[in-house]
Amino acid sequence: KIQTQEISPKDNYSPINFAIPDNNKPVIKFLAAQALADIGHELGIKPLAEAYKVLGEQVAKDKDQRIYYSELEKLPAVVAAGEVLRSLGYLLDSFEDKEAFDVIVKALDHEHYYIRASAAEALRNTNKDVAIAAIDGALGKEKDDYARTVMLGSVVGIKKTNTKHFFQLIDMLKNASPTVRIKTSSMLGELGIANSETYLRQ
Repeated sequence: KIQTQEISPKDNYSPINFAIPDNNKPVIKFLAAQALADIGHELGIKPLAEAYKVLGEQVAKDKDQRIYYSELEKLPAVVAAGEVLRSLGYLLDSFEDKEAFDVIVKALDHEHYYIRASAAEALRNTNKDVAIAAIDGALGKEKDDYARTVMLGSVVGIKKTNTKHFFQLIDMLKNASPTVRIKTSSMLGELGIANSETYLRQ
């Protein structure tokens, strides 16, 4: 029989900020974030928030990081930061933590478009109506079409009756960028709104 140990906050458990340098690679944080979201324990919130702060600062120093990579081992910090934010959002759907929520909201102003987009997805994952105002505020000043697409879809994901944002999202299917069109299609598929199928077929 496998022996398990109960984890409590006083254990100062930090499952994502590793002391071993080789284990601090972005891919490790990416995978650890996914695991923490799957586990769904409240103790994952603080380590995820702290991990994002570290990764967010790294990306701020290298704002031209691309989100594409050829091997998992070469996954860039910006992609790891995005996954950490999304995982944090999933946990905040089940637990209240204003400080962690504010970390996500602040990420909407990050220099890198992918982190801004990921912050919007993270807020959608919280499934909280209060997140809509934060995303809308960012949407009003967002100039990157990829990030705008994700922000629009995230608002609709929280409140599917928001037809204004839904039709703005539909318009993104006509965007000149294939990357934006693919992301728009993906978001419409995730939203599962019946009448979006017509626009996808077009």
